[in-house]
Amino acid sequence: MPNVPDRLLTGDEIAQLNEQEFWTVAEAAAFLRVGQGVIRTAIRRGTIPCFRVGTWMRIPRRRFLESVESGALTLDTADAEIVRLPQ
Repeated sequence: MPNVPDRLLTGDEIAQLNEQEFWTVAEAAAFLRVGQGVIRTAIRRGTIPCFRVGTWMRIPRRRFLESVESGALTLDTADAEIVRLPQ
């Protein structure tokens, strides 16, 4: 069974994430409401911008959100389906 978040992020948690310059894999997964494995797979494929600090992976928040908003972030349909919401 995939590792999916147990709950949705609260408004305060989202606001706190938006104050951080870099996100962890767990934070990016919670934001998209997918499992961490989906994020790690997308990082390996190069669809999520990421860099390593030692053994830690850090995702630049601004570039990550830009790729999500522009539709450039694509995940394999076996991993997840990205649906653009009307604005």
